[in-house]
Amino acid sequence: MTKTITVTYNQTALDLAVQHKGTVEGVVDMLLDNGLSITEVLVAGASLQVNQTDVIDQDVLNYYTDKNLKPASAKTSLANSLGGYFEVTTLSIDPEQLKVKHNQTALDIALQASGTITSITDLLLQNNLSITDYLTVNQSLDFNTAIVNKPILNYYKNRSMHPATGKTIPAPIVEVQQILFENGLFENGLFE
Repeated sequence: MTKTITVTYNQTALDLAVQHKGTVEGVVDMLLDNGLSITEVLVAGASLQVNQTDVIDQDVLNYYTDKNLKPASAKTSLANSLGGYFEVTTLSIDPEQLKVKHNQTALDIALQASGTITSITDLLLQNNLSITDYLTVNQSLDFNTAIVNKPILNYYKNRSMHPATGKTIPAPIVEVQQILFENGLFENGLFE
């Protein structure tokens, strides 16, 4: 079953995937269904088709639907990034305060810690991570960024919310995989 949705101001494809699929993992199918690329800027008011039969995380979808939440984490122009919701400031978080919770992805951490997923590059580079890497529960992350969306950041902080739209791997499994990989006993991705 396909549903027509309308893009709202500052929504990205990743925002729409979380809102309508329950996780950012649904972004690729959604983009392909609409003939879009991941780098395209979505225009407010545009209509997209979303396949509702392949919802990935029903609990997250229900949460966003019940609360009528419409994430909108894009920077639409340099003027907005300097004078709107985004602030150019240095945000530095102690790694002991930024520990991965169950099912958090790097995108979740960026959103929780800076109020926007546009800071994801800073997080990934500072921690030698790839966007596709699984994080481990209680993993400490370094994070310094100049991209901050204060209203969203404060929303998450004031409510002690920690977005968790992915999957984490328990630490012992990661340690076993690393030992096997270092000894040439398996290729990366074999256990996924």
